[in-house]
Amino acid sequence: MHTEGILVIDPDVFQDEFNSKEAASTLWLNGKSKHFLFLLLSILIAFSYFLIGPLLTLKYKFLYFSNVQLAFNTILLAAAASLIMLYLGYIKRRSYLIFLLFIGVAVFDYSQSRWFLKSGQWDTFYFIFLQMLAGYLALKYSNEKNKYLAISFYLIVSILSLFLVYFLTKTYGWYYFHQPILFMAFVTGFILESVKLDDEQRRTIIFNPSHLFLSVNYPIDEYLQNKELNYKNTWCSGLLDLSKAILALLFTLLLDYLIATDDTNLPLMTIKDYILYLLVVITIGNTVTGLSKLYLINVPRCSNFAFLSKSPLDFMKRENAHAYIFSFRFIYFNLLKYNKKPYFNILVYFLIFPFYRNFLIFFTKPMAFSWHEFIIFILGGYIFWSMLLFAIVFFPTKLLSKYQSSPWIQILSTHAAMITVFFVFKLVSSTFLTI
Repeated sequence: MHTEGILVIDPDVFQDEFNSKEAASTLWLNGKSKHFLFLLLSILIAFSYFLIGPLLTLKYKFLYFSNVQLAFNTILLAAAASLIMLYLGYIKRRSYLIFLLFIGVAVFDYSQSRWFLKSGQWDTFYFIFLQMLAGYLALKYSNEKNKYLAISFYLIVSILSLFLVYFLTKTYGWYYFHQPILFMAFVTGFILESVKLDDEQRRTIIFNPSHLFLSVNYPIDEYLQNKELNYKNTWCSGLLDLSKAILALLFTLLLDYLIATDDTNLPLMTIKDYILYLLVVITIGNTVTGLSKLYLINVPRCSNFAFLSKSPLDFMKRENAHAYIFSFRFIYFNLLKYNKKPYFNILVYFLIFPFYRNFLIFFTKPMAFSWHEFIIFILGGYIFWSMLLFAIVFFPTKLLSKYQSSPWIQILSTHAAMITVFFVFKLVSSTFLTI
């Protein structure tokens, strides 16, 4: 049962209908001229820069960026530069063009006060370039026999460079290292997967402007195997993803403006933060996939209808599909090789993965490094993930499905459970975790 358009009663039908509409929209865009597509993206960028950009005063703790407006400028510039790919994406040596665009966008990115110096933090720019070069070499010379050696070489070079840059610029904190850390996971995953790529593909996926926002940390494997890929169709899909990201960001700003809260009203603040989190997930996920596709990296969906989750575990899968698949593939299943006890491995996974995610988030903050603050922050992360694990284990998934409850009851129950996790976490953190 459904009405006209994508408004449907059953959430599964809604998701299928939405995906179908999106595929049809991509096909429709693919049939349009390049000049028409150029105009569409130009309008989207102009609308975003002049109408949304000035409103980006959002200070939201789950965001990876302390200055959202300047990060937004980099995203828009990367999107604008991708207009060249629309016309030249079919050239044989497109990777060199992508590399030049990467340099241009990176120079702009690192020249902003986003990096805490008016003239830019150029030491970090050199580090990013060195890390990408090391990643390219490790990917190029790795094979099934020496892949762990290649990973070790790459991680050692990256980590030593990271510490070197930190000691050169430690006054300005660790904020700019969230991208290199994600990029480490991105390259490591590719080597572990032993993906068969030619040199053109390696250059394309390594020296790519999309990494200046956030690297996709899920190996693309079969998504790059098709050398007959319709590049215009991929670009059009990226345009659609970026449009969804901008729309979700607009809703985020409207919600933040319309509902004013403070620490004295913890229940309302928790509900608002949770809804903002769902919108931010859609914004970041579609920005990651949108920029990647605009630069002809065909990637799977990142945020996958988190608001339609039917259990806390389902929420974890949908909220960031790249991080979930990457972590399960390269942490959990590798643990199974050495230990055949699945429940023990799940426990270890919930010890490793929260550390990785909270480690990453901590170093997005514009602060000088402090072991005390780091320990408190990681401890808070473990409290949150412990409650999430508790919600996953005790959520009545089987009971709800056994009595054939409405999918919407399962979805509302999931969000109630997740809001409870957020609320208890805020309560415990404000009571017991003080710096």
